[in-house]
Amino acid sequence: MGGIENGGWRLAYTNEVPPLLKIREDQRKFTDMNYSLGFSLSSDGGIGDVLPGSPADQAGIVQGMKLVAVDGRTWSVKLLRDAVKTAATNSAPVALLTENEDYYQIYTLDYHGGEKYPILDRDSSKPDLLGKIIQPLTPEPKDDSSTQK
Repeated sequence: MGGIENGGWRLAYTNEVPPLLKIREDQRKFTDMNYSLGFSLSSDGGIGDVLPGSPADQAGIVQGMKLVAVDGRTWSVKLLRDAVKTAATNSAPVALLTENEDYYQIYTLDYHGGEKYPILDRDSSKPDLLGKIIQPLTPEPKDDSSTQK
C-alpha cells in the first residue's frame, strides 16, 4: 500500500458496485460480498471462499454451503444487497438460511457496515505519480535527417 499511497492515491470503499465489478459479476455469474459479509456467491447461491475474520466466518458459514434465504425470504442478489443496506441503518442482524448437504441452518450476521467495495481514491495532497506511471508511452519523433538525400 505504501507505493499506492506515495503515488498520490489511497484505498477507500464505496457502497455502490463499481462498474468493472458489475461487468465481471455478470460475465462470471457471481456476487461479490467479500468486503461486507465476507464471501462471494455463485449464481445458484453456492458460497465460495469465506474470508477469515469476516462476519460470515465469525458466524460459522463455510465454503460449499448454499444460500437458501435472506431474512426469511428466498434469496436473490437484490434481496441480499438490500438486506446489507438495511442492516446499516438498524441494529437487526442479517439472517441467512443455508443448506449444507441435507442440513439447513440459520446464521445471524451482526454486520452493520453497509455494502463495501474497494476503490482507489485520489489524494490531492500528493503528486499523482501513479497516474504518470500508467500513462501510455508516446513514441519519440523520428529523426528523418539521416535518411534524407
